[in-house]
Amino acid sequence: MNKPLVYGMVVLSGIILAWLVQIEQLPEQNSTPAISENAHIAMDRIQIGSLELSVPKGWIREAPKSSMRAAQFRLPRVNGDLEDAEVAVFSRIGGSVEQNIERWVGQFTQPGGGPSSGLERIKDFQVNDLKITLVYLEGIYASRGINMAAPVLEKPDYCLLAAIVKTPDGPYYFKATGPVKTVQNWAGSFDELTHSFQFSG
Repeated sequence: MNKPLVYGMVVLSGIILAWLVQIEQLPEQNSTPAISENAHIAMDRIQIGSLELSVPKGWIREAPKSSMRAAQFRLPRVNGDLEDAEVAVFSRIGGSVEQNIERWVGQFTQPGGGPSSGLERIKDFQVNDLKITLVYLEGIYASRGINMAAPVLEKPDYCLLAAIVKTPDGPYYFKATGPVKTVQNWAGSFDELTHSFQFSG
């Protein structure tokens, strides 16, 4: 074997070895699933207006569907349910707390077509000097989504789980709606949410 050929093979082997070393040093690609910019599983404390809170593990934060919403979360469905539950957060909306509760209750009817007024369960308590009102109701939910001009879509076996927290900056409304089983599955974490509220000014 002539010397030029041997020299060429040695050089080529060195180039291949250097390339292999570089490959070993590169970070793994796609080692964790990508999370989109408009949704993430929130676990840390966040700020919504002047209200600070901890978002329970498993809640998925999304971009609000409308400018009326201060924030929005999705609660993944349980086996057997066809839809996820949704938590819409509002602040600085018209009407008193009582009027908004009445409006939400009016979005539900009972099997047979009866009204839901008076069937809601309401509980008041305090966390960090903030008065909180919880509202729970089951029934047939008349949903238009965010488009008030859309036809009403009736959703049986739905429920409302809402928390209204009164702050010096005005009330904040956390309205969860979804299939009964799914909402009940997340009720414990909803309770954790309400006990994390703190006014930051």
